[in-house]
Amino acid sequence: MKYTIFTDPHIGTSRSSHTTRESSKRLKSQLTKAAQDIVSRGGNMICVGDLFDKAFNSEEVLLDGLDIASRCNYVLAGNHDLSNREGQITSIDFLSTLCESVIKCGKLSEPFFYPTDDKLMFVPHHASQEVFENALKLAYEHADDGDYLFLHCNYDAPFQTEDNILNLSEEMAHFLCTKFKYIFLGHEHHSSTKLDGSVIILGNTYPTSFSDICDKYVYILDTDTGELSKELIFSEKKASQKIRYGMDTKLDEEIVFVDVIGHAPNTIDLSNFIAKLWEDNPQCFAIRNSCQVDTINFMSAAEYISEKVELKDRISAELSGEMLSLFN
Repeated sequence: MKYTIFTDPHIGTSRSSHTTRESSKRLKSQLTKAAQDIVSRGGNMICVGDLFDKAFNSEEVLLDGLDIASRCNYVLAGNHDLSNREGQITSIDFLSTLCESVIKCGKLSEPFFYPTDDKLMFVPHHASQEVFENALKLAYEHADDGDYLFLHCNYDAPFQTEDNILNLSEEMAHFLCTKFKYIFLGHEHHSSTKLDGSVIILGNTYPTSFSDICDKYVYILDTDTGELSKELIFSEKKASQKIRYGMDTKLDEEIVFVDVIGHAPNTIDLSNFIAKLWEDNPQCFAIRNSCQVDTINFMSAAEYISEKVELKDRISAELSGEMLSLFN
């Protein structure tokens, strides 16, 4: 059986850095569309975590999540999908009552793994690293040689300090690969492979910010033959561009992430240049200023105020009626 594998759509994401109010909305819509485009291919689908960007979402985002999850065979719960606080009903908890595809722990504090009839083994997000590793050992004990393991965690990041992020050490990965043919990881947004290709860090479906701009892929796994391939779904080269200050501000329509580099004579001219970029490229999601400025424009108070005034007189001049009486 063939499965299309993707991860970390992060639908519902709202970004403020390097965006405008409208471009942030466009990026949010694009993240949903990227996931919908994948599941619209049809066939068997696996989402390896972080369907949502937050544990709790609006009705609109929840419905988008339901649309995507209902077209997947398996949706693994990731750290962004869940809350480590017991008793809270998250968006993914609610979806699990509507979609059999959602895989999550009954209790985050108890080891949990989910085997299938098609050589697939899933271990979702857990409340702690210790419980997670116990779940991995249980999954290993119940797996058959040549099975496929799906996790949502960091890879070999021993100094990770956040409580809600888990880690697969290289040592543990070596151990697991003595039985599992491939280990597929969600969570990290840049795709790569480890241990001679046995560990596949999938990468997210679409950049959520400048920090995770890179080529994005979906993977296709054939469990009958063991064949694994990947398809490009986002091209860094086509969708992002560094533009030097002073260049033509009209860009190709496919460019949605812009990084402004070079030197600008002063902050006012740089601000005007970036404003022109936004005006000429209404398709953009984010424009970042990485430009060096030769002169910072400062204005003294004397440039704004031609003569000194008493503060009380200035306030009185702005008020009228009852407000003026109250102030006096």
